[in-house]
Amino acid sequence: MINLSIVIVSVYFETIFDEKEVFSVLSSLYAYLNSQEIPYQVHMKPDDFSWMEPGESQENWIRAVLLQAEEVEQNTDAFAASNVDLISSAKQKQTDGILNSKTVLAILPANRMLDFNRLASHQHTTMSLLKGDEADQHMKKASAGIRVPLPGLFDLTAILDENISDMDSVWFEAGDGVHYIEMSSRDFLSIHTSIDRLSFSFPLSSLYLPEGTQMKADPHFADMRIQGRIEDLSDLPPMPGIALDILSLKSNRHACAKDLAEIVRKDPGLSAQVMGWANSAFYGYRGEIDSIETAISRVLGFDRVINLSLGIVLGNTLQVPSEGPLGLNNYWKQALLTANLAEKLSLKMNVQTRPVRGIVYLAGLLHNIGHLLLGHAFPPQFFVLNRFIEVNPHIQVSDIEKYVLGVTHEQIGAWLLKSWNLPAEICEATRWHHQEEYASPHAAYSNLIFLANHMLGSQFIGDSRPGTFPEAVLELLGLSKQDAESVWMTMDEFIPEVDSMARQLAA
Repeated sequence: MINLSIVIVSVYFETIFDEKEVFSVLSSLYAYLNSQEIPYQVHMKPDDFSWMEPGESQENWIRAVLLQAEEVEQNTDAFAASNVDLISSAKQKQTDGILNSKTVLAILPANRMLDFNRLASHQHTTMSLLKGDEADQHMKKASAGIRVPLPGLFDLTAILDENISDMDSVWFEAGDGVHYIEMSSRDFLSIHTSIDRLSFSFPLSSLYLPEGTQMKADPHFADMRIQGRIEDLSDLPPMPGIALDILSLKSNRHACAKDLAEIVRKDPGLSAQVMGWANSAFYGYRGEIDSIETAISRVLGFDRVINLSLGIVLGNTLQVPSEGPLGLNNYWKQALLTANLAEKLSLKMNVQTRPVRGIVYLAGLLHNIGHLLLGHAFPPQFFVLNRFIEVNPHIQVSDIEKYVLGVTHEQIGAWLLKSWNLPAEICEATRWHHQEEYASPHAAYSNLIFLANHMLGSQFIGDSRPGTFPEAVLELLGLSKQDAESVWMTMDEFIPEVDSMARQLAA
């Protein structure tokens, strides 16, 4: 029997929504659910609500992920190999053993991590995330980026995570980005009785371990663990000669713009970057810039150029793909935004406790260099890690790293910078920039990077995720929430410009 309240709700929405596409997806969803003869409720999301933000509501939410599954012949050697080799071969688009591909809608509780290696093992497939327009085409009429966990509505093959059966009720996207559906998990499962149920998720609660605690290795990733192997690297690039020149100049109290320009000119790519930044709207200089020395002395400043140059030279030492959540495009975008935010935040601090401005900026540029080392030295692990981040965008990247690799980018980044003999302040900021309320003589640097990362994460930029505003960190820095908000206001409009600069660096 159809719940009469459903019909009333449907008519109500028909009267208030004028946009055809919004009403189309809602009316299609209502018609589908009504045809299943199960009770459900429709709710409007609160302003600024996202199930991706941590909180009690995540306990009731389920989410859907569109995956491209490529079937692999079971008699090939693919599954005799490790997951690393299997997915690495998929990355290289080797078609040997691939029988066919299909789109699969994976449905799981929002408070669990999708482990697509487990899913691939069950299904004898390799898995990759469907993104953008290609994915949206499968969710007919739904708002861009919205994934509705009703495969019957969209004529999709699906797989259910068996942990949904442990939930009392389920909430999920209605498709318009404004409303969500609530029903009992029993009713939800009753309309999906013909769909395979597997265990392919991992509880988020088990990822949140205290700093320094080692997570028990998952057997699926035995071949991916790099802890203990990181210090055995024999092909780690040495610090480039130009970086040594920059560091030497940085310690010279009598160095001037002319000296720095001479070093910058040794690297044509670096020269082009410095001139490009000096001419960008981000720095707001309207005069003529006819030389690198002019760019340094009149626009960017000696400290800014020397730290930018050092960050770029060190970053470019490591060869990493441009695309992906941890690729060079996103690396440089977060690095540039973090460096500028942290620097501006430091200028709001009391002059007696304020850290060195240039070191704050350089720490912001280099704080995620562990991702570059991972991509350079361990390409298969880097590839798999990117896959996990793509299908679990609401989970802190460091937590995914612990699960997949057994080590975080903060740890390996700090190790690299120490091996290059960079200042202790920068090494500490790199090691502890995801640790709230870190305490040490150099803690201001890591706390500033933490705060800048939090501000970016609230906009889903970088590797932090939305969360409660870190009042304790503000207190340690002697800042207020208003200070942080005023700094953000100065940066927000320049994000597209920084995005362009990041793409140039990644090219």
